Amino acid sequence: MEAQWISFDNELKLLNEKIKQLRNKKHELEEKLFAKHAINSSVKVGDGALKFTHTRTATPLTFKYLEKSLGEIIKNEAQFKLIMNHIKNQREITLVPEIKRVRQGTNDNNII
Repeated sequence: MEAQWISFDNELKLLNEKIKQLRNKKHELEEKLFAKHAINSSVKVGDGALKFTHTRTATPLTFKYLEKSLGEIIKNEAQFKLIMNHIKNQREITLVPEIKRVRQGTNDNNII
């Protein structure tokens, strides 16, 4: 059973490396295509069309961002710290069973 798990782990590693290479190549082509086509244009392809557009995405909601934003509106330092500590301490934490592969020559102290 362990050997099969390791085999799957090896195969996943190879596939992830291949996916990374494909994403990089796709990104390079996207840059060239954006240089060639105007925003809000489209190009017909065999199974539909390629639409060149902008997508609006927000940055992640992080503690750093919360501290900055709340610090701008909460001037009472004690109140600010109380709120930030409450937010940090009330996060839901779940433990998920996981098998981590530690290769020789590496040090991974985060294994539970």
